[in-house]
Amino acid sequence: ARQAEQPTQPPPRPAPQPAPAPATQPQQQAPAAEQWTVQVGSFSQADNARTLEARLKAEGFQAFVSRVATDAGTMHRVRVGPVAERAEADRLLTRLRAAGHSGARVVRAQD
Repeated sequence: ARQAEQPTQPPPRPAPQPAPAPATQPQQQAPAAEQWTVQVGSFSQADNARTLEARLKAEGFQAFVSRVATDAGTMHRVRVGPVAERAEADRLLTRLRAAGHSGARVVRAQD
């Protein structure tokens, strides 16, 4: 008795191995010299901060909002900058006050 021939299949190919990712380390900036910003406002409501940020941008300033956790809750700080020199921050402060932002003050960017 002749056994039924079993169909043969080629041996399975090994799954392609992904090429190893090049070893990269996170980019780290060299510690920058102290940078400065001008804080124009601080709000508990994010919408208020975004409104002021938009107004400052419309006035030609490089504004941004940063959040900070405080004992009173999250605050949304509206700042302009950063700039490298304290003297440059003082000039920026003068321009902001002339534009009607009388409560603006110079702060370190890291603060």
